[in-house]
Amino acid sequence: MLVEDIHESTPTSVIDSMPCKVQLPDKLKETFEQRGPTPTTSNDQRHFTRVRCRSLTHRAGMQSLPTYGSLQRDESWQAVYLADFSKEGVQFIHGEQVFPGEKVRLFLLTGNLLDVEAVRCRRLGENCYSVGAKIIKADNSASD
Repeated sequence: MLVEDIHESTPTSVIDSMPCKVQLPDKLKETFEQRGPTPTTSNDQRHFTRVRCRSLTHRAGMQSLPTYGSLQRDESWQAVYLADFSKEGVQFIHGEQVFPGEKVRLFLLTGNLLDVEAVRCRRLGENCYSVGAKIIKADNSASD
């Protein structure tokens, strides 16, 4: 369904038409608009610099992929907020808890698809979770 929608429309309009379950807490809304390199700490063990892209306009489509047989997820597309990117990972804000090892597909504003695997999930508020994930597959065929 998504690929057909892209050919008839732009990635932005496709993502804007997706439901979004995220409820940003007021405290997070005040500092949400951030861009540029993420400051590092002395004990930061990351391999690559993260770049912040937090904004109410920087959203992505997200689809849960079958990962665990006992965990039933709705596989329909929904919108999430992007927080930051690095060469090997991404952080996004989702309205539901995502468990480590769970795989999801992200559809970016560029039209690219990313398959990612959650490595951490932190609750920020009601219907608001920060999910850190590693990129396991990048595919730009959706925008072709």
